[in-house]
Parts: sequence; structure tokens; C-alpha cells
Amino acid sequence: MNSKAEQRQATQPAEHLANQEEVDQRPRSSRESSTLSGNGNGHHKSTIIPDPPIFTGTGEPTWKSWTTKISDKLDANADHYPTEKLRIAYVASRLGGDADEQTYAKRRIGAPSPYLSLTELLEHLDGIYGDQDRNRKCRREYNALKQSNKPFSSFYSEFTKLSSFLGYEDRTLMDDLQDKINNRLQDALSVCPIEFKSLDRLKTFLQRVNNKQRANYQLRGEQRTVKPVAVPEKRFVPSSTPAPAPATSYVRPATFSTPEPE
Repeated sequence: MNSKAEQRQATQPAEHLANQEEVDQRPRSSRESSTLSGNGNGHHKSTIIPDPPIFTGTGEPTWKSWTTKISDKLDANADHYPTEKLRIAYVASRLGGDADEQTYAKRRIGAPSPYLSLTELLEHLDGIYGDQDRNRKCRREYNALKQSNKPFSSFYSEFTKLSSFLGYEDRTLMDDLQDKINNRLQDALSVCPIEFKSLDRLKTFLQRVNNKQRANYQLRGEQRTVKPVAVPEKRFVPSSTPAPAPATSYVRPATFSTPEPE
């Protein structure tokens, strides 16, 4: 006679098969919904909606249409992407072509300034594809930008504003910056022994040199504008009273007597 423990072991496979048959008899759609919705322990996940198409930056879909679909996808399936890294990775997986290349510099392993949030990634792409007319204008203004005689601070402010819409990586921006600064800064940079490896360090160096150059130029200008002390010129000013006439001696005219006739 078998023990109770042996009886329980003997009945377990049958019960398991009965439960499996019950599950298999459910409609296929119901089984798929159960698989997508959770693990059967009460922790249900949202039903996965279709992925948006790949966005390349050219043709279809348009930027406006694609961002709407991406937003709907992440809102509906937020529980599948609970962290910023997962959301960034998902959106990056829906990029291709030029759009993928524009974001690669900030997504690659070891990137000096990676995306810290999905908002940052989408704002970067919006600056490139959000307004094509604006982007073409920014590209023209960026290409024509030169420092000339402007202070470096105001020039660099315009440089960063325009470059933010173009999505260039730091190495490209460093090369462009060196081409756009004026001749005096280029001369100072050519004799500098430091090899700059970041845009921020290069900018700090150029700002410091420009401040010194402008201070020296202003000092020389002040020295040139100092006026010499005027020495009053001695000039003869005639008196209003006429000078007396020079004294002359009076000479009595000679008299001649006429002789009497004899």
C-alpha cells in the first residue's frame, strides 16, 4: 500500500496535464493576451502596441507624424520602458539613415557628452528636422559666421546658438571654431603648445587670450589719446594808448641881413 506522499506525487502530473489541457483549449487570442499582459501572478503589463516606422529624416514618415507615434507608443507601453536608458534605446532603435548618424556621436560607447534623457535626444532631432526652413537658415548663417572685430564672448554665443541646430559633434565644432576666429587669436593659437581635446577647453583658452588682447589694445589706445600740456605762446599785444611821438630838437631858422646900399 502506497503512502500518502507517494499518492500526492502520483497525482501531481495528472493535475498538471489537466491544467495544461484547460489552457490549451482557450482561444489563441486569449492565450496571447495572457502572455503579453503578465506572468499570472497579478503583475499585469500593458498590451504592446505596434512600433512606429523607422525615421530617417528624409521622405516618410515626417518628423511631426513620427514623434506623435513615438509619444503614443511610450505612453501606452510606459511599463515596458521604465528607465531613461530603455526609452533612449527604444527610440534609437526606430532611427535610421541620416537621423541615426546625427545621434550616433552622443549614443556611442564612451561618448564625452551622452544623452541623459529622452527629452534631450528628441530636442536634438527637433533642432535638425523640426523646421527645415529654420535649419537651412541656421546652416547659411553658421557657414558665414566670422569673429572679425567682435569680442570673443559675443561671437561664441552666436556660434553655439547656430551649431546647436546642426547636430555637429565636438571635433567638427573645434575645427570650425579655429577657422572662424580672427587672425589675432589664430596667431596666438598657432604658438600655443597645448593640444586641446575638448571644445570647452579650447573656448576657455581663446576667451582668456581675447580678454588680454583687448585689455592691451585699450591701454595703448588710452596712451595715444593723452594730450601734451600746452605751453602758452608769447605774443606781442599792442597797447590801446598810442605811444608818444619821439622828441625832436627845434632848430631856429637862420636869418640873413640885407646890406644897405652905399
